[in-house]
Amino acid sequence: LPVTNYEISLEARRTKGTDFFCALTFPVNDIKTCCTFVAGGWGGALAGISSLDGMDAANNDTSTFHKFELNQWYTFRIQVTPESLKVWMDGKSIVDVELADRRVGMRWGDIEYCVPFGLATYVTAGEYRNFKIGRIDGQPVELKKQDAAPADAKDGDAAK
Repeated sequence: LPVTNYEISLEARRTKGTDFFCALTFPVNDIKTCCTFVAGGWGGALAGISSLDGMDAANNDTSTFHKFELNQWYTFRIQVTPESLKVWMDGKSIVDVELADRRVGMRWGDIEYCVPFGLATYVTAGEYRNFKIGRIDGQPVELKKQDAAPADAKDGDAAK
């Protein structure tokens, strides 16, 4: 699993419910440092990164609000480099975080089961398609099985 200089893209949609339909957990520059991009969270409209500097997506500077329609496909692209974390939705930039002096980590709770890489929903049904992961330099990605993080990993130490 790449941890830096990579991109993930996928399409996701909410098919039932009113909360997050796409919560993608992924590593950021180290397999032990993960976070989650959330779409449709906190009642259905929020998108952002959980967690930065100990704050979840609802409480940090990555939160944006959108009207996510039921059964509509949305395209997400996430890019991780040593310097930054970026997210685009339907081709529009919605997250652009410089990582210097920022603490990346996981929100506490069941989402920690997704470490180091996984998808989740919350009281909602979602569908995914066209999932791709690749290195920014174009080199092929070779995925290998790795041990999962303990479920009790906390912010800043997800996978110790």
